Amino acid sequence: MKQDMTGYITDWKTDAEELKDKHDLSEQRRARTFTQQKEPLLELNLAKSYQKNILENDEQLVILIFGQPGSGKSTLMLWIEYFLNGEIDFSTTCFTHEDWANLSTDAENPGRVIKYEEGRQTFVKRRAMSGNNKDGKDILSIFRALNNVHFINFQNIADVEEDVLFYHADGILWTHTLFEGEKGYVSAYSPKTLKNETLRKKITEGTLRPGEKSDLTTKFPRFDKQYPQIWKEYEKSKTDNLRTIRDKYVEDN
Repeated sequence: MKQDMTGYITDWKTDAEELKDKHDLSEQRRARTFTQQKEPLLELNLAKSYQKNILENDEQLVILIFGQPGSGKSTLMLWIEYFLNGEIDFSTTCFTHEDWANLSTDAENPGRVIKYEEGRQTFVKRRAMSGNNKDGKDILSIFRALNNVHFINFQNIADVEEDVLFYHADGILWTHTLFEGEKGYVSAYSPKTLKNETLRKKITEGTLRPGEKSDLTTKFPRFDKQYPQIWKEYEKSKTDNLRTIRDKYVEDN
C-alpha cells in the first residue's frame, strides 16, 4: 500500500517510510530553495511529484515550461535541477528532436534531468502528423521506466499538442512578467487543475493569460546572479550545442 504523500517531502534518497515532514527541509535542500515565499510551495510540490513518479511508481516526471524569449525558462529549469540534484548536468541540454530522443532512450544512463530547450521541434499541433511528433509521444509512453525528468520548453502554450499538455504532462510552469513588466515570475498548474474544462478551452483557444487560473504564482531570482560560474558554463554548453547543430546543417546542405 502506497503512503499518502500529502504534507511530505522526500530527500530523494530514502524510502517512503523515512520521509520527513514538509516543514523539516534538510539544511542542504533549504539552501537550494529559490522561490520567495515563507513556504517554498513550488519546490515542495515538485518534490512530491518526484517522489510519486520516480521513486514510488518507477516512471518519469514531465514538466512543461512556457514563456516568451527572455522570460526565464532556462533560468527556472536550472533552479529546479539544482534543487533536485544539487548540481547541473551540462550534457543533458538539447535543442533538436534527435538529441532529445537519444537522451530519452539511453537505457545505460537512466534517471537524468533532460532539458529540451526547443520542444516545438517535436510537440507542436501543426506537426501532429509528423514523424517527430509520433516518435516523441511514443518515447514518453514507452520509456517511462528510465526514470528521467523531462523539462520541455515552449514559447506559446496554445501551439502545443493537446496529448502532451493534458495527458503526458505532470505539471505546467509559465514564466512571465508581473507588476508593470517586472520579470521573474512563474505560475504553476497541477495535473488536477489541468482537468478543468474552462482552463483547457482557454489554453486550446490561446486566450489564457499568464497566471490566470493557476495554482500559485511566485517570484524566482535570476540564476546567473546567484551562480554566475554555473550559468557561464551552461551558456557555453548551449553555444557548443548550437554550433554542432549549425555545422551539421551546413554539412547536410
